[in-house]
Amino acid sequence: MTFLTILYLGVASFALLMTFSEGFAKPGYNARKAVLSFVACAFWPLTVAAIIVMAMAPTSLAMRPKARAAVPSSI
Repeated sequence: MTFLTILYLGVASFALLMTFSEGFAKPGYNARKAVLSFVACAFWPLTVAAIIVMAMAPTSLAMRPKARAAVPSSI
């Protein structure tokens, strides 16, 4: 898992460097947006993993439906 994370961040870093090199040639290039794009790209897998783990986790006690009280039957 660590290898895949390092590989992913390496590819994302390469993409950022390529974006910077292309962007510097254009007038009005905003480097701040490129860095924010890299951060969003690099860390979205963590968000998705957290959502999957939370969806697969058993329901907590607070979210379980409450048991109904026994209704006494009339004789």
